[in-house]
Amino acid sequence: MMRTSGKVITLGAALVLSVLVAFTASGVYAIKLNEKDYIITDFGIASGNPFITVQGTAGGSYDPSMGDEGYEAYVFDTDKGFFQVTVAEGESEKPYYSADHLLVKGIKLNECLLSESTHGKPHFDNNTVQYIDNNQNFTRVNKAFAIQVSVDDPDGKCKTGEHIQKIFPNQTTVMKTQVSKTTSPVVKNTTFVGETLGAVDIDTSNGEYRCNGSPRMGKINGLFVDAYDRHGTLAGNWTFVNEKSNGEDTTGKITGGTVSMSSYNLTGKSIRDAICPTIYDRITISGECGEAKLVEMKTSDGRPVASLNGNARCSLN
Repeated sequence: MMRTSGKVITLGAALVLSVLVAFTASGVYAIKLNEKDYIITDFGIASGNPFITVQGTAGGSYDPSMGDEGYEAYVFDTDKGFFQVTVAEGESEKPYYSADHLLVKGIKLNECLLSESTHGKPHFDNNTVQYIDNNQNFTRVNKAFAIQVSVDDPDGKCKTGEHIQKIFPNQTTVMKTQVSKTTSPVVKNTTFVGETLGAVDIDTSNGEYRCNGSPRMGKINGLFVDAYDRHGTLAGNWTFVNEKSNGEDTTGKITGGTVSMSSYNLTGKSIRDAICPTIYDRITISGECGEAKLVEMKTSDGRPVASLNGNARCSLN
């Protein structure tokens, strides 16, 4: 009887323990990532500090399946550099917030994220997240991103082990200028007057491009393009980022073209080539909208310059 009773007690205790373990494990994943918390609808300057607004609740969720091997972040591309506010798994299933100064030239998939500590602090208010650092005197937010970052072991190619594994959809147009005013605490994105042509924000993988009039190939850390409707004409900038961190970039302007929700065809002009010896004059950039698409640059007469895999976020104003 005592043995049977002891067995019953043991089985009962085991059953209770298994239930508690199951409850605890499921509780870890009680918070689910709500992508609306990372779909950007606006950005700008408020009281001298950059802000982002989203569809859902800013900082309201994170992906619990990543544990301590990843986090979500809001990134501000400002006149003072790149800054991020991060959302990670904290204690008791509550998000943990922090802020960093990013040592990057742009935001693109699979990019290694290098960062340093900053005096700035994150601030959340319903659908708005703000990076607060009153010592910086911010005047402009060029672009805003919401990203998901994976954290792996550091190596020779990435000393932090942190890589951008996802860029969330963005419902804003790009390269809008904000100027902070004391009479108005919030300065939203400037809307240009004229017929809506659309806008496109492009970033690509590392690769190379053909130097003009030479068999040499220019090694790059990606192509970045910002094109937007300016008074009825597509305008903007494009950049071949030098693969060397201390090297200068090859840059140009967007002078026209078309953008739809499915594709884009841009015309442009080179300003300077700091990678190859001879500059191209007129170029075109074309491709399909979406992630992991082919981005092609050609000369105005159709000769190939570069063919790179990348992401093109297209929007109609």
